[in-house]
Amino acid sequence: MDTRKSHIRTEDQILYLCTRQNFQKKHREKMLDICRREEIRWDEIYRTALQHGVAPLVSLNLSKFKVQELDVPEEIAEQFRLAMVHNIAITGKRSDQLAKICAFFEKLSIDIMVIKGAAHEITVYDQPWHTTANDLDIIIKLDASEFKQGDRWELEDLKGDISVEEDFMVHHDVTMNGILPIDFSMIWEDACQIRFRNQKVFVMSPEDMLITACINSCRKRYFRLKALFDIAEISHKVPDMNWTEFVRKAKAYQCNNIVYTALWATKETLGCAIPASVFADLNINHRRAQIIHRLISRISAHPLMYPNSERRIFKRRASLSIILPYASYNFDQAIRKFGYIWSTR
Repeated sequence: MDTRKSHIRTEDQILYLCTRQNFQKKHREKMLDICRREEIRWDEIYRTALQHGVAPLVSLNLSKFKVQELDVPEEIAEQFRLAMVHNIAITGKRSDQLAKICAFFEKLSIDIMVIKGAAHEITVYDQPWHTTANDLDIIIKLDASEFKQGDRWELEDLKGDISVEEDFMVHHDVTMNGILPIDFSMIWEDACQIRFRNQKVFVMSPEDMLITACINSCRKRYFRLKALFDIAEISHKVPDMNWTEFVRKAKAYQCNNIVYTALWATKETLGCAIPASVFADLNINHRRAQIIHRLISRISAHPLMYPNSERRIFKRRASLSIILPYASYNFDQAIRKFGYIWSTR
């Protein structure tokens, strides 16, 4: 991410620099340069990092500086530290529950797949507490009608006070509630079996994991830092990604426009290890690509912090960022999205 882009606010530049696991010397030097030249609103940085689910990671990277180097107010620094400590505890508790759930399904000889944030915590993050998560998402490889009522009750008891979103065979977040024709038989066929705390569990192939992260970024209107971070870190963590297979699947799932938009938004903010050829191979209509580029440039000039006074339509925030997902939908996908919004208004 080039912090010399004058249209990006100072506070957002700092957040883009700090939302990464591999915080290098070049990022440190850019941070020091910004803080020498600008007056920083650290309270806004904290609120935005908290809202975007990356406060623990930002706290970790800020802790690599001496107090006098950045001049972060002590009360803000303490809030960052508390956010990190709190998330370490929450993530540990969620991991305990996941291990119990994995053991439960292994006892029943039923395969499960952990997806999204929980999968990233296991396979992508250096530390599972780097970002905050609202829930634990799993897919159960079984028809819902075959899941016995007694087993359902036992699963509910295992969840405790942890929010768990389970689906059978597929997952509604990945299909965006039926908008995308995701081939879950292909996802299951290519999934990787791993051991988590000595329990069997499946995770998506690297290609499907990255595609799913791009879809999730679309669900968050492309500019949620946690979603951008997931895309960037997957691209860095998997240097041997099969990009030919990645592009093939994105097209097969009819989400190549969405994937292109998510990758471009990440490239223009946090930066990512995506070969230039991938953008071309996704075969996005030239006119659509131009619109997507312009929207991303315009949106990046707006604060990451969401004002509470934003206008709402059908209880959803209405802002410039709402246009970008629709620019990345196929026509039939946009119609299905409108239908879903209307039915859940």
